[in-house]
Amino acid sequence: MKCPVCGGPGLVRDTRNLHYNYHGQTATIPDVTGEFCNACGEVTLEAGEAERYGKAVTAFVEYVDAAEDKRATARA
Repeated sequence: MKCPVCGGPGLVRDTRNLHYNYHGQTATIPDVTGEFCNACGEVTLEAGEAERYGKAVTAFVEYVDAAEDKRATARA
C-alpha cells in the first residue's frame, strides 16, 4: 500500500510511541498501532486507534491549557 501523504511505497504496520507537541510541551502517547510510512513519517490509524489517540491528545491539550490559565491567574 502507498502512503496517502507522500505516495511512498511500503507502509509498515507497527506499534510505536507517538509524540505530540503543544505550546512547547510534549506528550508521549504509548503503543499506537497503525500503518507507518518510512519515507515521510506519516501514520494512518484505524478508527478505534484514531479515537484513542485523539482522546489522549485532547486530554493533554486541556491539561496544558489549564496549567497556563492557572499561571496567568497567579500573575494577575
